[in-house]
Amino acid sequence: STQSTWGIGNMQFFGELFLQGLVNEYQVTDVIYYLLEKSGPNNDFEKASVAIELTCKLLTCIGQQLDISSPHTMDFYLQHLYELSINHSNRIKILVHNAIELRSRSWIGRHDEHRHRLLSYNDFYQVAP
Repeated sequence: STQSTWGIGNMQFFGELFLQGLVNEYQVTDVIYYLLEKSGPNNDFEKASVAIELTCKLLTCIGQQLDISSPHTMDFYLQHLYELSINHSNRIKILVHNAIELRSRSWIGRHDEHRHRLLSYNDFYQVAP
């Protein structure tokens, strides 16, 4: 939906503000707790799904920085998201799984691993022994 797209853009922008030092960790924590609260089982299912999606977007943007300063808090966020996602669609489960997997790879994306690799002569030509 349009609201979801708008919200994702806002989360990415908010995350970039944090990475630039214009927003502090306390403010980020408030936003994450607010989104987790909106993701709870007592809320509207559609709004809870959007809140989980926004939380995942924010954590994939700033997770590495937050994980350095407070890894136990990051454990809590990801565990809570995992528990919340159990009763949601496969799309939401995949978003949460991707955030957890990204952390397990030390915040290096699947496609980032090979992005900066320089090609060598041997990549193009078979070198005889």
